[in-house]
Amino acid sequence: MGGVELDLRHARFAADETTITAVAIMGGIDIVVPEHLDVEVDGVGLMGGFGGRRIGARSGGPRVRITGFALWGGVEVKRAKPEIDKGGKELTA
Repeated sequence: MGGVELDLRHARFAADETTITAVAIMGGIDIVVPEHLDVEVDGVGLMGGFGGRRIGARSGGPRVRITGFALWGGVEVKRAKPEIDKGGKELTA
């Protein structure tokens, strides 16, 4: 009955593939992923939502699979906009 924001923009992954299991019951989970990350979303929502299936995959980067369950709550996966430094250049991971 609360909320969580999981920001993966600066995460370093030890394995080529990582699975995150997100369970939201009467609350919300927001997951922010960087541009270079290959993401697969396949969770289930019951009287709630599990969004982010249209986020799209990126090749070449690590792969994160986000699965889980949302009951009277929601899990939302969204791709972050690229970070820009003070000189106007895009920062890379």
